[in-house]
Amino acid sequence: MIHALAPKTPNICAFNSVALKILGIGPSTPDRVNDVWIEKDGNGCPTGILRGSVTSYYNDDPFFVELLRKMPSLIQPDLVPAALVEAMADYNALGITTIYEGHAMEFTHIDAYRAFKERKCLTPRVQACPELQPGAMPGDPELSVAEVTSVLEKALSLRDVRDDWLRIDGVTACTYGPCYGGYALWKEGYLAPNGETITGKRSVSEENMRVAYDFCTQKDLRLNLCSVTPDEHDEHISMTVEMMRKYGVKRTGWIVQHGIIIRPDQAKQLAELGFDMTVSSSFTFGDGDMVRERISPQTLELLNPYRHLLDAGLNVAASMDWGPTNPFEQMQLAITHKMYPSGLSNAGTGQVVTRAEAFEMWTRNGAKVLGWHDIGSIRPGNHADFAIINRNPITCELDALPSTKVLRTVVGGKIVFNNGTLPSST
Repeated sequence: MIHALAPKTPNICAFNSVALKILGIGPSTPDRVNDVWIEKDGNGCPTGILRGSVTSYYNDDPFFVELLRKMPSLIQPDLVPAALVEAMADYNALGITTIYEGHAMEFTHIDAYRAFKERKCLTPRVQACPELQPGAMPGDPELSVAEVTSVLEKALSLRDVRDDWLRIDGVTACTYGPCYGGYALWKEGYLAPNGETITGKRSVSEENMRVAYDFCTQKDLRLNLCSVTPDEHDEHISMTVEMMRKYGVKRTGWIVQHGIIIRPDQAKQLAELGFDMTVSSSFTFGDGDMVRERISPQTLELLNPYRHLLDAGLNVAASMDWGPTNPFEQMQLAITHKMYPSGLSNAGTGQVVTRAEAFEMWTRNGAKVLGWHDIGSIRPGNHADFAIINRNPITCELDALPSTKVLRTVVGGKIVFNNGTLPSST
């Protein structure tokens, strides 16, 4: 199987003849099953090309989920250590010294990080947050209240915010999902990939979310909420206020991840409740055209409104998520707010931040959001974590920002990446 990864919609994948036979796809298979279209040649034989709801995550199409069940797992546990080594090296080469694994983290993934830490093999510092209930991969089962409670108790038992290399803090809840697959909550309705009007799909039940809110408020466990739309934010704000009143809590110390489409009044409410936020320009870059076409052009005014978020008093940390991995390109996008492939921009008064603010969202603000107080800036008492680059990202030409070169990356005083440009220390 060759797979074009999400969030491309409609997605596409290709199977060879052996795979088609194993999966039972032949001339008698309908041209369309649920929201999966099966391409056939002039003789009515499948070519191996499938389109539609065949994304590798956030896809609950029954037909495609059944195909996946007949195949090896998309993520092979045996490959995790080697993939982790490669990924850490890639991030260090981008000048990254600390990473936040705030989404789709299973306990086995955290165990891999713990094993690396024990062997002193971590090259970036890591903060990880386990997922309340898996929902990103096709066919992920819904958990019972007892199972969700068990996850919360385990997350609390693993909490460690003092280690210099690996910190585990909180739990992540993705109640709905992304717009592109039709998961995001939008009560007025928007176009799904198949052209139908949809209002969203719930991944975590209201009952399970209520258990999480109650547990995290009572036990002071950080809740990381993946939230995409104003309707989702309203739901989270309402539940947060209810639980804060119940337990007499003044500030949450929780995180909203992504935000994506958010009203200014919601940003102020979240700040007042004690939330921090992580954002990604990838959602403008890769989702802006989709938001314009499948929701409305007016919605672009609320898409990644970094200016409004900062003015509301939120600590805002930038991230890459699935988009451009170069942090310097992401800094540029925080200024331009350009969309791909149209090249349009939604850079309005609510979106655009200064170059210095974009830089701080990738450095100092990231440390604030993680609650990791001795990283993110160069000052006495902090860890010796820094990157040496070939230009000043705050004053260089904006068009030159994405081509910024990392010459050396140092974590804890140890060189973890070196491109050979700088002379060796003596």
